[in-house]
Amino acid sequence: SGVLTLEPPAGQSFSRAQTFPLTSSVIDVGGLVVGSADNTANLTQGAAITSSGDVRYLGGAQTGNFAITTSGSADIAFYPTTTFAKSTPLWSAGGDILIGTAAARATTVSLSTSTLTAGGDLRIYSNQNVTQSAAISAAGAVVIDTSGATGRIEIDKGIAAGVGGILLK
Repeated sequence: SGVLTLEPPAGQSFSRAQTFPLTSSVIDVGGLVVGSADNTANLTQGAAITSSGDVRYLGGAQTGNFAITTSGSADIAFYPTTTFAKSTPLWSAGGDILIGTAAARATTVSLSTSTLTAGGDLRIYSNQNVTQSAAISAAGAVVIDTSGATGRIEIDKGIAAGVGGILLK
């Protein structure tokens, strides 16, 4: 029922890549934080996650290839310092789905063979390319932003947005 946090000591990075949760496990928590703002080690989501609170991964190259479901207004947020890749299966957030931020973008983002559904906004920020062959939808806005970069956006599946509209730049 509480937030589970797996982070390196303050001001440091993990000394090696981390996979959490471990492969073949199932986790049901009140929230999950893996990594920290200072982390540069790679992070991999190793199994399905169900959470009543936010799920956040911070630092390094990141891979999220298992289901994540959040309830209420809880977000799914991945903040890589380099690349982000997501394939099967579904992510379903009661709140927002965030990959990178406008100030701290992923280098590249690849979303394939999966569906991302957000009860709020779905926002993806990259310095280079965003390749999207996964169906994505949000009750709020859908933002896929590679502005200020030489990157491009490749779309191979449907995008649906609610009241916030769709912004590709």
